[in-house]
Amino acid sequence: MDVPPEQVVVTCGTHHGMAAALSVLAGPGDRVLTEQITYAGIKAIGANLGLEIRPVAIDADGMDPAALDGAMAAALDGGFDWLVVTSANTAASLAERLAVVGSPGALARSGLTVAAVGPATAEAVERLLGIAPALVPEEYVAESLAEALAGTPALKAGQRLLLPQSEIARTFLADAFRRAGAEVVQLTAYRTTVGRGGDPVPALFWEGRIDAVTFTSPSTVHNFLKRLKAEGGSGGMLVDVIVACIGPQTAKAAQAHDLRVR
Repeated sequence: MDVPPEQVVVTCGTHHGMAAALSVLAGPGDRVLTEQITYAGIKAIGANLGLEIRPVAIDADGMDPAALDGAMAAALDGGFDWLVVTSANTAASLAERLAVVGSPGALARSGLTVAAVGPATAEAVERLLGIAPALVPEEYVAESLAEALAGTPALKAGQRLLLPQSEIARTFLADAFRRAGAEVVQLTAYRTTVGRGGDPVPALFWEGRIDAVTFTSPSTVHNFLKRLKAEGGSGGMLVDVIVACIGPQTAKAAQAHDLRVR
């Protein structure tokens, strides 16, 4: 692209660049559409600039809106006893579909009991869906959630449980709840894909400007390394940096790629 130097703006990274662009292109009160599962910092940027950030549901490249809409409509009509939410992304997807079939307030009035995998997910559920989870395990992993829910007297045999998750989520939770006697409906709420854009990560590794890499899910590990290799890098670039993982399953995924988790 042939651009005169006086029209080039150097930013400190993706967040700074997006904030600068939106501050010029949009004003307070403007509505900005983004993919539903998108860069998390866009919400903070929108709040600082007074913008209305509206997510756009993902169709062919993500969840099945019709199936999720049907399940949420059934939940509003008392068709489920439990809703199990395993991530803030799931809460965001459910909130988008609730805007189509009802409202977050209607979910709170439906008599549905909600379980969340951890406090961050519980906060997202309460903020986005308008209902406070009744159960959050002490350890924020699927195994603890399964143990806590299967062991509570509130979960009775024959009850219907809605379990929306990532497309590639393990079947561990669904299997555990079925063994406890629940009738489980497992749906895809969102899909993880390899991202694009952002900072030149391989170059930053070569320059020694990255000191730590954090992974929040096994799919994050796989997709990060896949993209790193596609852009000329390799997993070997992480040898001299700190690799931190959110939990044991994510750590296992990193170790499977010969990454040393500290």
